[in-house]
Amino acid sequence: MNLFATALLLVSTIPTIQTPRITLGDAELAAAYERGCATAQRAPDCPWLQRELEVRLLANLQQLTELEEPIDRDVLQVAARAGFPFLALFGLEQLGHVADAEDEAAVTLALDHPSMAVRMKARQVAGSGGGPRLAALLAWSAETGGGWFDLNSIDSDDWQDAMMPEEARTLKELGLPEVAATYRPSMSDATMIVFTTTERPERVLAVLAKGRTTLSSDQMIERYGQSDTSEAEKIAKQMEGVTDQQTLMELMTKVQQATMEAMKPMATLRLSLRDPEGRYWELAEGNGLPKRYVGVGRDEKLGVTTISVLLP
Repeated sequence: MNLFATALLLVSTIPTIQTPRITLGDAELAAAYERGCATAQRAPDCPWLQRELEVRLLANLQQLTELEEPIDRDVLQVAARAGFPFLALFGLEQLGHVADAEDEAAVTLALDHPSMAVRMKARQVAGSGGGPRLAALLAWSAETGGGWFDLNSIDSDDWQDAMMPEEARTLKELGLPEVAATYRPSMSDATMIVFTTTERPERVLAVLAKGRTTLSSDQMIERYGQSDTSEAEKIAKQMEGVTDQQTLMELMTKVQQATMEAMKPMATLRLSLRDPEGRYWELAEGNGLPKRYVGVGRDEKLGVTTISVLLP
């Protein structure tokens, strides 16, 4: 099944992205979108118009590809920025690598796409080059991967999960006051949720910490970053007096595994303390939320203030 056929199947079968029937011609559709959606006050039907435009663009680009006709790189950059995941994947696949600043801008935007599949492909393309800002963004997390994504595995539950747009995380759901910050899936992973804002750290800290005592990164490591090696020590004691080599090897393996497990919390915490000048604090378990560590810092390479919520 080719890319366009798969895209149409997804549009027609999954209610969450199903669009109403639009009978406008291509020129009329583009004009309607330009009139009502290319402004600050977008009309209510703009999401549907945009989705229809993107589906039609995908069809046209797929046809050009099948005819082995060249596609301008600026058109591929537009495709890579699309909200419709199949069009974004097509644009990223055809771009192949980061060749200039316009490529980098398109790939950077795709790294925060709501669909994991698009983020995976964007990370793969981003790894081919780009400037220091893109490298700084990639350094935050590898959770969304960079591997090959099979567009034809439509029967796979994993495939559908990766394609479907995800709901953006919010500070409120994590038990924090809302500030003007943007959720950044490109910088987040399974244990650390990251938001960014243009506000200075001290202003953000005043709202989020609410008078709580905050710690430096060194103080956080000293207080919370110690490893509990009691399980490893318990297993090590079982080795005393054992002479059977096979039993010793089995116990040594268990000691290594227990030690690695004990080191995980400290390693995860260290990774979250990216800004030595940042301020960090603990939020206790409660209201249906687990214990969390929160940090407000600054990433000068990206030029943003970061809000990190670590879920150990």
